[in-house]
Amino acid sequence: MPKALRDRAELFALAAGAGELIDPLVERMSATDAQMVAAVAIMFGHVPRRGSVERAVELIEARDWSPANRLTIAHSLITGLTYRMEMFSFRSGMLHPIPPHPRRAIPLELIGRWLSLGG
Repeated sequence: MPKALRDRAELFALAAGAGELIDPLVERMSATDAQMVAAVAIMFGHVPRRGSVERAVELIEARDWSPANRLTIAHSLITGLTYRMEMFSFRSGMLHPIPPHPRRAIPLELIGRWLSLGG
C-alpha cells in the first residue's frame, strides 16, 4: 500500500476510535507534507495524551515551512487541542468542544515564533 494511502487510512481509523494510531502518525510528521501534518494535528482532540503533542511540536519545529503551511499547521494544532473533530472527509468535519487538552499550551511558543516571522 502506498505510504500516503496508508497514512490517510490510519487517520480515518484514528477518527473512528483507534487511538493507538496517533503515535505512529505523529512520528511520520518528520517526512509527510503539511496537509498530512495538519490532518494529524487536528485529531489531537481524539487522544488527550501529553507525549503525542510534545513530540508533534518537536517534529514540526524541526522543519522549514512556508508561511501558508505554517498557517495551516497552526490552525490545526489549535483546533485539535480545543475540539474533537467528527471527520467527514480529509481535514473536514464537525467540531465538538472538549475539556481542555492537557497539553494545549505546548504549541503556543512555536506559533508565537512563527507569527514573528511574518509571511
